Amino acid sequence: CLRYGLADLANPWMDSCRAARRTWPDLKRHDLKSLCAHVGHQLDNHHCAQTDAIAAGRILLACCRESGNSLFELALSLPTRLQ
Repeated sequence: CLRYGLADLANPWMDSCRAARRTWPDLKRHDLKSLCAHVGHQLDNHHCAQTDAIAAGRILLACCRESGNSLFELALSLPTRLQ
């Protein structure tokens, strides 16, 4: 939001792309489609809000499995808004 001069989001959020970059820094690409392929999630109907949100959640869970951290621990290590 800051980049575009918009007000900060009041709703909870967590950046799955940052989590993936931290978990798999050696991947060539960290876009949603590439990350889904990496974690074994079939991405159907890309750019549909619900489908993309489910995919981002699967990526976060895969980050947790790979790192051995809980979702809470992962959230503490990233810029988030979970309150």
